[in-house]
Amino acid sequence: MVDSAEALTLRARDAHARRDFAAAQAAAEAATVQDPAYLPGWLGLVNSYTAVSDWPAALAAVRRAQMQYPADVSLALSAALIRGEMQDLEGALDEWDHILALAPDNAMALAMRGALALQLQRPRAAEADVTRALRLDPDNLVALQTRTSLHLRAGNLRGALLDLSRALAVEPHDTDLLLLRAGIWLEVGDRLAAAADYTSVLALAPQNAAGLSGLGNVQMQAGQYAAALQSYEAALKAAPGAGAALYNLAAAQAMLGRCPQAVELLRQALRADPRLADAAAADPYLAHCSGHPGFAAALRGAPGAAGRPPKGQRQR
Repeated sequence: MVDSAEALTLRARDAHARRDFAAAQAAAEAATVQDPAYLPGWLGLVNSYTAVSDWPAALAAVRRAQMQYPADVSLALSAALIRGEMQDLEGALDEWDHILALAPDNAMALAMRGALALQLQRPRAAEADVTRALRLDPDNLVALQTRTSLHLRAGNLRGALLDLSRALAVEPHDTDLLLLRAGIWLEVGDRLAAAADYTSVLALAPQNAAGLSGLGNVQMQAGQYAAALQSYEAALKAAPGAGAALYNLAAAQAMLGRCPQAVELLRQALRADPRLADAAAADPYLAHCSGHPGFAAALRGAPGAAGRPPKGQRQR
């Protein structure tokens, strides 16, 4: 008795659920042979290859399926995502063009093409696509995130805050969005709003190093140096050895008048991340310890100090 394409596809799904991807591939391949016109079989074959990140094989399976279904949007979507995974960005853009030729009012396709256009440094095309996507679907998260990035490129912090707030209304537990909005609140001088977002991050993920460091930054700006020290210590515990966390601890210790500890932490920070040396030389917090005999030595001792770029950036 020969199994039907449907039965073989169900077998492939069961194997996929067991994470037996070789068996899933074999069953899905057999389904496509048994009935080349059975679309779920082709989709199962594509999924069996994407599950193991075999992108060339997955794309080849899509192309074979498209010979049977040249206008199928789900197959075109798979091709776009696969070519993106292969870092073939121009090819992925072609696939999104094809999808939108098949479904011009597909908001997600517009949003994804807009995000890819921005990645390819084509902001005007990105803006056009995400604007259309948001007309069709005002809550499209990809479009809101891409437009946030466009606002930030243009220095429009208020616009970025508005779109981030809309995105967070859709995904209120997205810690990456909360962290981004908190950083912008801090940049525009709203410490209370920044602290609220960092606190929300830590309610969702108590060991989030970026959230702990961000809260420490708010406390530093408010002159709460002992509280900032505690936040930075927790951040270092969450991300041991991180140069930025060590650097922030050094700044807090400096503001508490503990220069020996500050200089030792700075030395460790620069050993972990020599790019911080230029920022350290101009840091107003660390300046409180610039007269300590070990401060200049710590800067000079940063690995690669002679070959650093002319301008560094403090990772706070």
